[in-house]
Amino acid sequence: MSRFSWLVLLMVCLPSLGWAQEVAKEPAATQDVVLADGGLLLKAPGGWKKVQPKINMIEAEFAIPKLEADEVNGRVTIMASGGSIEQNIERWYGQFELAKEPAEPVVKEINQVKVHIVDLQGTYLDTMGNPAGPKSKKENYRMLAAIIETPEGNYYVKCYGPAATMDKNVAAFNQMIDSVRIVQ
Repeated sequence: MSRFSWLVLLMVCLPSLGWAQEVAKEPAATQDVVLADGGLLLKAPGGWKKVQPKINMIEAEFAIPKLEADEVNGRVTIMASGGSIEQNIERWYGQFELAKEPAEPVVKEINQVKVHIVDLQGTYLDTMGNPAGPKSKKENYRMLAAIIETPEGNYYVKCYGPAATMDKNVAAFNQMIDSVRIVQ
């Protein structure tokens, strides 16, 4: 068999084995998330599904496709809200029975925007939108959250779900936060 024949045979067989498909994959497109009446822009991963927010306070919501072993999708909510940065971080900590002592919140400046980032793991105490109501315990959960300081007020990005699904989406979350821009 000639070299050319072997090359053609490889080109035909490799895709069916899945090897060539991995190499040929392009990064998923992003989705613009426009907030603050057009004054704030984030780029969400293309693989996250934009969904109708469950409550009116939420300006944007996404479902993160679950891993096969997980029972539910991850959830991302983005909204403006009141309270101080410290109060909101404290509230997030209170939503978990922590598996280990969490790292201090990370504060960084991205495109001249100050952002506070929190990473929590453990049992999530889901109040299903009613903080005073009963709590449903969801074991082995993870929350990646950010507070974005803007001249018009703070925006809160809360990304949470089963730990395995969230672990797979840490880079996607970080890329979204790193895309933050104030639009003039």
